Amino acid sequence: MTEPQVDYVVDDTIAMITLNRPDKLNALNQQVRDQMLEHLASLENDETCGAIVLTGAGEKSFIAGADIKEFEGRTPFDQRESLRQPRIFDCMSAFPKPVIAMINGFCLGGGNELAASCDIRIASDKARFGQPEIK
Repeated sequence: MTEPQVDYVVDDTIAMITLNRPDKLNALNQQVRDQMLEHLASLENDETCGAIVLTGAGEKSFIAGADIKEFEGRTPFDQRESLRQPRIFDCMSAFPKPVIAMINGFCLGGGNELAASCDIRIASDKARFGQPEIK
């Protein structure tokens, strides 16, 4: 069994989803995306959950984009196929309950896109936004 990289708890009516890869600045990899999709699926019909707060573990990063180490060894066709899987951005933006991004540091690339797919974004004064892939 793989280690959970995404934690969640429901307290009162709020579900707190935390990406727990602070050593990787909470970068998105397939395991993180799969675990987030699982949590969203279970929370969608959970009547005790009224809203979701999404954040990143640690003080440095909300989500610092994609984990590019995951791309190593992939052909362009492999990469294209991986992007055809259910997209966390689409699931998040279509989620029937309010989703709040609690941005506590770097919010880059895919992290920026994920924050944009949330209904509300609240940023600390340490938050830094960017789309580095345009360079």
